[in-house]
Amino acid sequence: MSKINLTKAPNQRQLDETASSVASSDKRWEALTRRDESCDGQFYYSVKTTGVYCRPSCGARLPLPANIAFYDTQDEAVAAGFRPCKRCKPDKQSLAQQNTATISDACQLIVNISPGSSYYPVFR
Repeated sequence: MSKINLTKAPNQRQLDETASSVASSDKRWEALTRRDESCDGQFYYSVKTTGVYCRPSCGARLPLPANIAFYDTQDEAVAAGFRPCKRCKPDKQSLAQQNTATISDACQLIVNISPGSSYYPVFR
């Protein structure tokens, strides 16, 4: 009976071997593995096996380095034949940007209310 090595899954072994060569040559890979939100908008990456492109902070499973390509803009990724990821939605504002815009709009409404006014804004 043969023994099965359960210490490392095959995908993890492949990831470790390929990641070492990619990580040494590209800081974008490091940002991707950290899911660094500060890099959102600075670059995008595509996954050949799924046909999608993502932001660096995407919560989807980390792809094998051999299956990714980096792009400076969304247009480059689309031109290469990739569609936006349905999870991180790189073609739309990030959740943080959406929240900032909503809060900014609410603050502007509050500032524009004149003192003594009986108007109370309704937020939806």
